[in-house]
Amino acid sequence: MKKLSLILLLFWSVGLTGCSRDAQANAFLKEYASVTADVGAKLEAGQPDEARAVYESRKAALNAKWQAVKYAMPFQLSAETKKRINAEPQQNMVELSEAANKAIKANPNSEAKVQALVLELANVFKQ
Repeated sequence: MKKLSLILLLFWSVGLTGCSRDAQANAFLKEYASVTADVGAKLEAGQPDEARAVYESRKAALNAKWQAVKYAMPFQLSAETKKRINAEPQQNMVELSEAANKAIKANPNSEAKVQALVLELANVFKQ
């Protein structure tokens, strides 16, 4: 019985260490950067409705990728990936905020739409 327990424990521990989530995290980071860049470009072009359409068309994929990363155990992500998860989305949001500010200055009537969109993109991490 002890041998069986030891073997099962060994397989379980090997299985956990082999389940790296770096690829999933990298896919999410790439998708998030792409979405925020595309939305930012539309906002800078003065097209808040098109920016919303871009976000809505990619929202499901973005959220699915975040859910895959969100529940990763700390040991399933490399130190470099953890740093990237903390830094890259913040930089993406800084760039998006700059684009949003330009859009609001160019068309003050779209302020509510732009702010709602930026807030929704920021809240991807809270889901």
